[in-house]
Amino acid sequence: MSIPFFFKETANMRTHFIAAGLLACAAAQPAMADAVGVPMIVSATIVKGCAIETTGPALAFPVFSGIATTPQDGTVTLGFHCSKGTAWGVTADLGGNADGSVRRMGSQTLGTTEYLPYALYADSSRLVPFPAAPTDPGAATASGTGNGLAQSVSLYGRIPVQPVFPSPDSYRDSIYLSITY
Repeated sequence: MSIPFFFKETANMRTHFIAAGLLACAAAQPAMADAVGVPMIVSATIVKGCAIETTGPALAFPVFSGIATTPQDGTVTLGFHCSKGTAWGVTADLGGNADGSVRRMGSQTLGTTEYLPYALYADSSRLVPFPAAPTDPGAATASGTGNGLAQSVSLYGRIPVQPVFPSPDSYRDSIYLSITY
């Protein structure tokens, strides 16, 4: 290799360059500071819970004649979610027009009040009555265990055949659905 005339390398210069380079590297290292530490605990508590996702579900029976000879059926689905591992049970009160333990819809426009009885069931065969009072979650016929995801329960309604149906009108009731957990 050819060195220009204004720079002549010597062994002594090489030593100085190496020493200067080492000093520069050492100076570039960060200074070590004293430090103290303490462990930090991070925690969270999850409590069991349920929330109804469906706002005001409606059970609408079909329009039928006052001389119907077969029961009138309807279905509605209640959507909700419960925290993982939480036992739940769904119940429905007897409504605002009940006569003892019989749910009834009241007439909406007649001058006199007439009632149309109906029932709620927990199964599509309409053999298992839907629970009518808050109970232990495990005792309700509509029950299960939360998985943290959306779940649902279907309510199966039936207007039984009547010896004499009430007068033609719109009939309505309001029931309160509850999730016990």
